[in-house]
Amino acid sequence: MAEDPDGDPAAPPQPTLLQQGKKYFAIVAAAAAFIATVLSILGAFGLLPTQTSDGATSPASDAPDAGQVTAVRVDEEDPGIGRGRGFVTPKGFVISYNMAFLSGRPTAVWNAGDDTAHTELQLVRRGGRESQAALLRVLGEAPASGGVRTRDAADVQTGETVSLLVESDRRLPGEALRMETVHGVPAVEGGTVTLRLLAFTSDSRPGDAGAPVVDSSGRLVGMLVAEGRAGSYAIPVAALIREFPEAF
Repeated sequence: MAEDPDGDPAAPPQPTLLQQGKKYFAIVAAAAAFIATVLSILGAFGLLPTQTSDGATSPASDAPDAGQVTAVRVDEEDPGIGRGRGFVTPKGFVISYNMAFLSGRPTAVWNAGDDTAHTELQLVRRGGRESQAALLRVLGEAPASGGVRTRDAADVQTGETVSLLVESDRRLPGEALRMETVHGVPAVEGGTVTLRLLAFTSDSRPGDAGAPVVDSSGRLVGMLVAEGRAGSYAIPVAALIREFPEAF
């Protein structure tokens, strides 16, 4: 070790600020690379949540019941009267098209093969003119629905496969056409409304209004509300989320 003129050992040279900065940068870069690797591994195994385009968070792909949308038939108190469709939301409510029941006490039929198994529903509130939907609370036991994923209908491409889920185990496949501004949609409170809807091909029948529309991955994109010469029309799920945030 070098000595100064008085015979004392010389102090070791101190690193410059530039050298210290390079050292700390290397440490941060290594930590960031490690975190990125861990996230990549978790993502590859589907252990991370994803963000849908409408702002809703989708659970990991291996979450219980992931992607399973439960369709339901909505009746009035007397079976077969005011029949319509609906679906179970992630928070266990039922959303149905408003015109599925105009009076009486609504009930849900989970199993289309058993018309005697009716679960009572309670109307929470009707949606506004934008959604033309109704939110219902299940007064009995409802199927599990915590893994429902959603997708903004505006992101669905023309020609993409979408299906009308008239029953939980029966889909009517079709193709997405385009987003359209549709005039003359009947309003429950009377008159008509103009809505921004997803047009798609479907073999829907009278009474299917309220049925959920899903993409090829089973993500909920909308709810059937109208039929026309050009095809069927679904209100985007984003409008339902805005109308009934407590259900999602």
